[in-house]
Amino acid sequence: MHLKFNGLQRAVHLQRFLELSQRKQGAVPLSLLTVAMVAFLIALASLFLPLIGAISWFIASVISLDSWNRQRKVVAALQMSDKHPRTVMDGVITEHGFEFTTKPAPYSWADMSGYGLSDDLVVIFQADNIGHVFPREHFATQQDWEHFMELVKRKLVQTHGKGSKKTG
Repeated sequence: MHLKFNGLQRAVHLQRFLELSQRKQGAVPLSLLTVAMVAFLIALASLFLPLIGAISWFIASVISLDSWNRQRKVVAALQMSDKHPRTVMDGVITEHGFEFTTKPAPYSWADMSGYGLSDDLVVIFQADNIGHVFPREHFATQQDWEHFMELVKRKLVQTHGKGSKKTG
């Protein structure tokens, strides 16, 4: 079986990649409210130790601000990348792996660590936060897309995205 794909890699695909790579099963990011509640409980428990409570609030604030700042920088970088030329992605997918026409070396299914999916996008991961994005729009027909999805599900373990089965 040889499935061909061809399309433009857009900033929205990279943003969806980041979202999928951050939403691992069993690794739920702490929200600002959760961090604040924990810090509040520590501060409340340390009525007799106000310095420890103040330090706890400070640490929670720094963690929250750092997380917010990183997310803001990623979004700004993605918005800027929309203004630059997009990358053309084309190649062939087989039972043994996939190959890009711009890169001479093929990628084997055995070298991949898992996959993540959303409604119209599949990300095949080589390692944490390193992977390849395959949007639905890069496949010529719905049948090619469905064959690709079946092949990915048969060859890899779902580790990210909707309905993840792998834990921790």
